[in-house]
Amino acid sequence: MHTSVEHLNGDLQAVYTPIEHLNEPLPQNHALVEHLNEPLHQNHTPVEHLNGLLHQNHAPVEHLNSTAFLQIAVAALLDGYAFARGVAVLRSDGYVSA
Repeated sequence: MHTSVEHLNGDLQAVYTPIEHLNEPLPQNHALVEHLNEPLHQNHTPVEHLNGLLHQNHAPVEHLNSTAFLQIAVAALLDGYAFARGVAVLRSDGYVSA
């Protein structure tokens, strides 16, 4: 899906949005994403702590220890994943599901 995924501890480019290393803030959809252990706002929707539940585009996402898709947006695991709009979540086995 026009997405190149680098090493899990590196950068991910998705939907023409540069994502910095996963322990740094990143701009996405004109919203500042804080460190991954903090709440973040995306698409004007509050996202709870990454070890809990999050709501995005009015769709509930289950606990982040499993893959979840919502409104062509992806919830990601805390141990090396990244949020990306309209792409896929990276799994621990290194595969990308679209």
